Amino acid sequence: MRRGDLVWITVFTAAGLALILPGPKALVLALTAEHRYLAGLVFFALMGALAEAIEERFRVRGYPCLKELAGLAVMWGLHGLAAALIFWLINGGVVMTQAAGLLPGGGYGRSPYPFIATLSSFFITGPFFTSLFLNLSFIPVLLTLQRLGRAALRLYLREGRRPELTLVSEEADWPAFIRSEMPSSFLFRTLFLTLVFMLPAGLWLPLASLGLVVFAALSGLSRRETEREPTKSWPNYLRLPKKNPRWRRPRFFFSPSVKNQSVISRPDCRQEKPLIRVRRSQKRRNGIGRRKNSSISRPASAL
Repeated sequence: MRRGDLVWITVFTAAGLALILPGPKALVLALTAEHRYLAGLVFFALMGALAEAIEERFRVRGYPCLKELAGLAVMWGLHGLAAALIFWLINGGVVMTQAAGLLPGGGYGRSPYPFIATLSSFFITGPFFTSLFLNLSFIPVLLTLQRLGRAALRLYLREGRRPELTLVSEEADWPAFIRSEMPSSFLFRTLFLTLVFMLPAGLWLPLASLGLVVFAALSGLSRRETEREPTKSWPNYLRLPKKNPRWRRPRFFFSPSVKNQSVISRPDCRQEKPLIRVRRSQKRRNGIGRRKNSSISRPASAL
């Protein structure tokens, strides 16, 4: 275990205890109620940087540098500022739409069965529709901007100058983003934010920021299985020689022999002429050098 592992475990444990213990929980609720934008900035900057560090640790078993981590913390802080506005904006729109009867779930369900009435009530449908519309509108745009910003930051730290847009687009790896990150993000965040919006409004921002850490850990573990380092190949002079395949005699090795040549009964497929086997004595007379095999196959017209 590295020193960085102890740091992020301590920070994550302290953040979890701050939402459970009565004293710190009251402080968090007061900060969220009085200074909502500041709370979104602080919570998302801290937990976003922690999520990036955990994902990098699980994926490549290392940590990003401090400059990259500081830049990512700033981007996630801006994410928190936007979330502090969008969460209440979409939730208020869902409430008004359900009150107008354009979405199901306004008030308590009208079914005579209690279980179905509870599922169709505002307590379930309100958080679900809020989370669904967030993941269909705000979060995909936010993840796209985050991926572009992360790619631009890494290129800037690597090259020391402002990167071009084409290089940033190549570094972002859009096929992997569309194929793997977007579907998994939609499924996980829809379920997680539905549970978050069932709780009091003062806990929305802290719990949503903690969800970043959980999603980053799962994403790092999944990418760790697929993005393995290529195996190093040994140079040629260090490789063991491969076993030569066992030498096999020709199919028509034994054939009726004549004085200088042996005619093979199988015709040549290309020239439609019988193949012959030249003996060693005749090869010497024709000026052919010695070889390992005692005979070679030639068309009859070549002699």
